Amino acid sequence: MAKKFKQRSKPKLRLRKLLPWAFGVLAVFVVAIIVIGVINLKKPASTPDIAAFVNNEPITMKELDYSYQYALPQEYKEVLTKWQFLNESVIPQKLLLQEALKNNVTVTNEDVQIAIDNLVQFSDLTKEEFEQQLHDLNLEWSDVELTYWTRLTISK
Repeated sequence: MAKKFKQRSKPKLRLRKLLPWAFGVLAVFVVAIIVIGVINLKKPASTPDIAAFVNNEPITMKELDYSYQYALPQEYKEVLTKWQFLNESVIPQKLLLQEALKNNVTVTNEDVQIAIDNLVQFSDLTKEEFEQQLHDLNLEWSDVELTYWTRLTISK
């Protein structure tokens, strides 16, 4: 006896109804991935070498460590954590410097040199003794120049 096969039109009908929904869900998924990608491109990359961003300008961990080590006396380090120092000193200083540069504040090399000469004179050290102290602290003359350039730029 020959078996009669029934036509199965119901699954094809379901597939036809589900197909637009599937494409719709896929389209929403693709759009969501694109939007997330665009948002992530606009965000600065978070890396372990970056302590913070100030107006998209990074403050590196090296910069934070250096500032914390040399700008803060030991007795303050006992009560002020590195992260407090970042939030209460480094970030505000970076904001002030950005604002000064935005307002075209300029400090000449001569201004910086005069400030450093005053520092050396006030310390009652000769220039050679001052340079020796810098060397003992693993600092260079350029570190002092950058520090004074920053301070003078902010204070103008």
